Amino acid sequence: MQCPKIGIAICSHKKYSYLKETLQSVIAQRYYRKRIDIIVVEDGANHREEALSSFQEAVHSNLLNAESSVRSAHMILTDRNCGTSKARNIGMDMLIANGSEMVAHLDGDDLLHPDFSSALSSCLIDKGIERAVSYSQVNAFQDGALQLSDILGDNFSHLANSFGPRRDLYCSVWMMPASVYREVGGYHEWMKERWEDAEFVDDLVARQMPAFPAGPYYFYRLGSVLESREKAQREGAELLWAKRHFLHPTVPEVTDRHFDPAFYAEIQNQGKDKDRRCAGKVRIELIPGFGPTPEVGEYHG
Repeated sequence: MQCPKIGIAICSHKKYSYLKETLQSVIAQRYYRKRIDIIVVEDGANHREEALSSFQEAVHSNLLNAESSVRSAHMILTDRNCGTSKARNIGMDMLIANGSEMVAHLDGDDLLHPDFSSALSSCLIDKGIERAVSYSQVNAFQDGALQLSDILGDNFSHLANSFGPRRDLYCSVWMMPASVYREVGGYHEWMKERWEDAEFVDDLVARQMPAFPAGPYYFYRLGSVLESREKAQREGAELLWAKRHFLHPTVPEVTDRHFDPAFYAEIQNQGKDKDRRCAGKVRIELIPGFGPTPEVGEYHG
């Protein structure tokens, strides 16, 4: 697998003002010609026209670029807000079903370095291990401080800072073979409030899945809502840690944590029937962009 087909899912919820630039950063990938497919999942679009406008403006610039690495880009609209985990599963399921051999994702307001795809896929190919993931350390930047032109011009080091310890998988973004995604079973749709990443890493650790760093190729936007996110995360931390412990009690991050027995019993009762695909069916609509059109049904789940 020297030049695998790569699928990238962009999961967005009301990120209309950022989506165009985010999508452009994926379209700008320096990789083999026509080997990248993109699915944008707009999770419960309340302002349909704004979502469509951002998407269509971004893809229009690629329509006549015969040398682009991007083979196709399409949008999925869901009829309700079903959460980040579900949105990622929708996008990555479709990409894999339509031939992607490796998959990755990003949020609808973040950016990729143009070498993201080549660096993360080469990392896995060079290791020669099929049952593994590669990861990019994350650069964090303040909303408005960094533009895509800075990244494309390789002039961003003073505008972005490494986000968390470089060996910390919890502060990373991954690329994985389709087989790894299938083995894990996708993102756990019970996890909410930005802890779906940590649960996914817990599952990789529990399965003793090797993970290899490829370098800092991902840019995470610290927006104006960060304070409210942190407040919500602090207030719900005990619940969320308990969920993680319930699902993966042997991974290092949760092994030594202790919970009130009555509280933990309640978590066990809530979660005993929660499989990874517990968010149920969601009605979806395909908005064609360019390139081969993926086969999708009326519902996902």
